[in-house]
Amino acid sequence: MKALLAAAFLALSASAEDKRFQTITVKPGDTMWAIANTYLKDPTRWNELLKYNKLPSADPTVALPGMSLKVPVSMIKLNMLAATMVEMINDVETRKRETADWKGAKQKMQLFKDDGVRTLAASRARVEFVTGDSLSIDENSMAILKPKDKDADLELLRGEIHGSQSRVVTASAQIRPKTKGTKFSAKVRDDLSTLVQVYTGVAAVEGAGQTLDVKAGFSTEVAPDRPPTAPVKLPDTPEIKARMLGGDVFGAKLLAPPGALAAAGAPTGAGAGVPKWKVAAGKVRDMDEITFDVKELSIGVPVAAYAVQVSRSPDFSRIAAEKVFEADEKIDLSRMIPPGRYWVRVALVDLLGAQGRFSDVRQYNVGDKGNALPIEEDRFKGNIEIVRPSENEDYVRIPKYRIMGRADLELAVTINNRRVRRDEGGNFSLDVLLKEGGNTFKIQAQDSRGRARELVRTIFYEP
Repeated sequence: MKALLAAAFLALSASAEDKRFQTITVKPGDTMWAIANTYLKDPTRWNELLKYNKLPSADPTVALPGMSLKVPVSMIKLNMLAATMVEMINDVETRKRETADWKGAKQKMQLFKDDGVRTLAASRARVEFVTGDSLSIDENSMAILKPKDKDADLELLRGEIHGSQSRVVTASAQIRPKTKGTKFSAKVRDDLSTLVQVYTGVAAVEGAGQTLDVKAGFSTEVAPDRPPTAPVKLPDTPEIKARMLGGDVFGAKLLAPPGALAAAGAPTGAGAGVPKWKVAAGKVRDMDEITFDVKELSIGVPVAAYAVQVSRSPDFSRIAAEKVFEADEKIDLSRMIPPGRYWVRVALVDLLGAQGRFSDVRQYNVGDKGNALPIEEDRFKGNIEIVRPSENEDYVRIPKYRIMGRADLELAVTINNRRVRRDEGGNFSLDVLLKEGGNTFKIQAQDSRGRARELVRTIFYEP
């Protein structure tokens, strides 16, 4: 009788597992046999997919049209399983592998090997793997899921994550949970060192080839090319206590009503919300009117300055000018850019110097009402993104700094006229030595026709 009950339980479990599906996008021309070899643990079971999908032919060698296939999770290779975006708060973006183009994330969207996720200010994302484990990505963070050629579930490039059973890698450390109930956080600092805090269970932390087991209630730090430091007891604060009990401290801050943000420790002032234009959406204004329009953005909000970006494209991939104007300064952009039609967005800078989120986009004309824009054939084509440093100036206390970014593979990339190499995913990095004070770096991408886009970043070294 026990044997029959056990067999029935296993059958029910298998049936439940088979009801969990992953959607696979078929490229036009792919065959069922090619898809089976790519995704299935046992390619010879390709015919089982016919039960869940309507196909134009049962012949596995016939080319299929572009379509989506439902495949039971239990049949898919481990490295081809997708993750799902199960939670988004405020501004969350994703990027498909082998591209540099970030787009707004969507609830329940599927994310695959080497896809990227990033969160902006006062934002958070949570992804769930097919194993049931989930990872929370805190604000101002960037991560790669199932990074290529790395034995990890997530690579943290900047910011902070909270996890349980997921393996995490950073520029300086590897973190692997050792017990089922492990909960931990990993934070990448500006100098690329990693702070690991363990709230429950045990996590193995590796750096420079040496591994250290960190128990609940302790933390360790890992600098680049250095082993983990001796474990240090976590501070006895309400936030740490809440995390050890499983509380979602950061999420509570984000979900708090606006009036409660200050008490929760979340950003306040000019950076607490998105500035709202009074100019009607879609209406094209003359650039000479922008000072008046920008001042209206901050009515009722104390600000010290305005960070203004001007672009030749609505997605801001072709920045024409960017400058921070003092609150009482005239915003004179017409002298900075040639005649044409442009897109403008503005971020408020509060009295403490913190920059908030950018407003939505508005169009403005300079000079000849937009007729002087370069023709499409003369425009730079491609995408480049700087991961580190960010658009704001970076301040560090060590002279060695790693500039990191990603660009389309067909582009040639230089940093201060020095050519940099990239991996198969378009990622690049360059270690530079800083002099005391400000250090300016010009990162340029050039397409096959010699058209270029240049991004400028400043790093301050204060020993």
